[in-house]
Amino acid sequence: MTHLFFPVDDESDADRDEREELACTFCDTCPVLAQCNELRLTRRCAGAVMAGVRPYQRRRRRKIHELEALQPGPLADPTDIIVYEHQRALDAEIRQYQMSFDTAV
Repeated sequence: MTHLFFPVDDESDADRDEREELACTFCDTCPVLAQCNELRLTRRCAGAVMAGVRPYQRRRRRKIHELEALQPGPLADPTDIIVYEHQRALDAEIRQYQMSFDTAV
């Protein structure tokens, strides 16, 4: 059964999608899903489906999390144009990644 969760050498895109879909379906009924999800948050397994989350989904979620961490705190002075423009640029980039994540799922 573990062959469903890890990539195979020379795997076509269609075969990979089918394998990952089967793995995610298996995850939906797995009794240790919560433990696997905790493991997924602390370890990186390149190419593996973990806790029903595909590798590209993990990369997008990680990128969104990294971008959110870069946001400055509340503006001390709203007239500080540099901070304001930086905040707007980060917000736009976060929205772009979130939209690409939402359309891919």
